[in-house]
Amino acid sequence: MISVAKKKASRRKAGTRKRSTSRKASQRKSSKKSSIWPFIVGIVILVIAIVGIVVLMGAKSTPSGKGGAEETVLVTVNGEPITESEFLMRKSLAPAALREGVDKQLLDILIAEELLMQQATEEGLVASDADVDQAIASLLEQGGLSEDDLSENLKTFGMSEESFREMIRQQLSIIRLLNETLTDKTAVSDEEVAAYYDEHVDEFFSEGTVTVRHILISGDDEKAKELAEDVLKQFQEGSDFCDLVEQYSADEGSREKCGQYTFPKGVMVPAFEEAAFAMEPGETRIVQTQYGYHVLLKIDEAEGRQLTLDETAPAIKQQLEREKQLAAYEEFIDKLRSSADIVYTDAGNEMVATPEPPTAPAPEGEDFASCVGKAAVLYTASWDSASQEQLAQFGDDVTKLTVVECTANKERCDAEGIEAYPTWVIGEQHHLGKLSPEMLSKLTGCQQ
Repeated sequence: MISVAKKKASRRKAGTRKRSTSRKASQRKSSKKSSIWPFIVGIVILVIAIVGIVVLMGAKSTPSGKGGAEETVLVTVNGEPITESEFLMRKSLAPAALREGVDKQLLDILIAEELLMQQATEEGLVASDADVDQAIASLLEQGGLSEDDLSENLKTFGMSEESFREMIRQQLSIIRLLNETLTDKTAVSDEEVAAYYDEHVDEFFSEGTVTVRHILISGDDEKAKELAEDVLKQFQEGSDFCDLVEQYSADEGSREKCGQYTFPKGVMVPAFEEAAFAMEPGETRIVQTQYGYHVLLKIDEAEGRQLTLDETAPAIKQQLEREKQLAAYEEFIDKLRSSADIVYTDAGNEMVATPEPPTAPAPEGEDFASCVGKAAVLYTASWDSASQEQLAQFGDDVTKLTVVECTANKERCDAEGIEAYPTWVIGEQHHLGKLSPEMLSKLTGCQQ
């Protein structure tokens, strides 16, 4: 008996032979362009790179499937089944913090993927075996792994090589479909960028910034204070500040850059910020905050200024492209769903109806903002309205966050690969756009 997965794979491989001559020409032309859909795909379907990283790293959790028994179908999409084993496998790929209360959303994603894959098959855009081979080779190269490593990790994960290849084929095909179908709807002209700048010119202002270096001595007792005073004395007597940072500072985040930070007002904790802006360049002093004693050296201060169109155009264009991509994608999916025959089974209806669990109360001893400040870094731009809205969500607690303002810290943001604002970096993952407290709670494990 042919399994559900094999039936799908067989139909989709056959779909690669349906491509018309005009579609071939179009595809050859578009294949030279890089995908414009990383933002959309990152939200609504499993990106190939993420699938590869999760599987190739040898995830330990094994999804519970039905083995050789009859599989439980949750929903059919134009007659094509989405099974419980598919659902559980995909759920197991998500970070543990995101697995609770998301069954309906995940099932909607699987339905959207099935609709997109059916459309790709109909239009002759299914990725070939050669495309899949190339994608897997690229993943192996990125991970520094061999084919034997892949085989072993797939066994650990409980996934067959055929299933893995079909997962890769699906993602390649969907990205190709989105590029072919929606690219023209998401182009942003220079005129649109200029118009947006003119309408929001007041938002494109670089606040005044200060550059300081500091040495953090942890603790709030007399011993910590005396050590801070001794470190300051060593500097005043001729010791190199960077050497002192390396020897004494408890701030690991700034140790490699001589303890240096550049920031506008409203980012650092109040005592630290007030001292930094009040001091003169070259002046030193000791400042106490909730983190300990800071030996502070002021380097420079820059006045605020209006940012030009040339300076802001790349970020504006990227923001407008993301907005158009999301709108075009949602319109496309709505159109596919409206003409599709989507039938939920009893098991599927039960899953969709499952209520989300209530949010656990915050533990004593640490508030939500402080926890998020330790678990995540928020990259913003002072001129970006979405960044300001994200900061405003935290009110007075915004000073407890770890915030990097990218206009004043361009090198750091470039090194981190920040391309849009706001961006949350949690662990090694980048999360674009404003995040709600609920989503931050799930991503960081911090409780509200």
